[in-house]
Amino acid sequence: MPRDRESAKMQGPLRGRFYFVIVSFLMLLGVTPFLEMYPTFHFITDVMMAVVFLTLLYAVIEQRGFLVLAVFLLPFLISLASKYWIRSPLFDHLASLSGAAFIAFSLFAIARYIYRREEVSADVIGAAIVFYLLMGLMWSIVFEVLEYFEPGSFQMGDAPYSGERMPFVYYSFVTLTTLGYGDITPITPRACALSIIEAIVGQLYLVIQIAWLVGMHISRTMEKKARQTGPGARRRK
Repeated sequence: MPRDRESAKMQGPLRGRFYFVIVSFLMLLGVTPFLEMYPTFHFITDVMMAVVFLTLLYAVIEQRGFLVLAVFLLPFLISLASKYWIRSPLFDHLASLSGAAFIAFSLFAIARYIYRREEVSADVIGAAIVFYLLMGLMWSIVFEVLEYFEPGSFQMGDAPYSGERMPFVYYSFVTLTTLGYGDITPITPRACALSIIEAIVGQLYLVIQIAWLVGMHISRTMEKKARQTGPGARRRK
């Protein structure tokens, strides 16, 4: 599809769609922890997680392979709902891997969207932010599944692992941003290797993506100035 036609599609209801993902993600990270004292805490967390994934599905709805993405997402959404009636940790974690695959394909779709743009717009910046947040979420699922299939892969301070998802979300973003508080530490070689990979990928992404955005913005700004002050602009005057 030509780029001008692709840009035209963004003028409709899809414009600003990446910011829905950002808002839902910030609510998951910043609001749900303050509801821990309520009996419905786990239910609210799962609902917010589902909202994040559904807004992400909406964000990539125009991309090729959308139906494949929906197929990968379905088991994860089913596991979020069914665990309140049927307890099957194996199915939950296999479904989590399906959710991680959904995020991986979404990352590819978002990267394709970003690097096909000809200007740095608010939507492009939003997509770049979503890409970074999704990397943290995807790695948290990988760590959670690793702990299930290989118990003891991570040391959770003095308390044993309780089976919650959010501690790995926390650990993943601490690793992605290379903060390294040390309250959760990888123990096994697999856990250490994956943590190192996440930290490296996170830093490389920031360097490359920011450089690309700044370079693209400067390039387009100089082109616009050249068109405004060039010989063609003088003749039009």
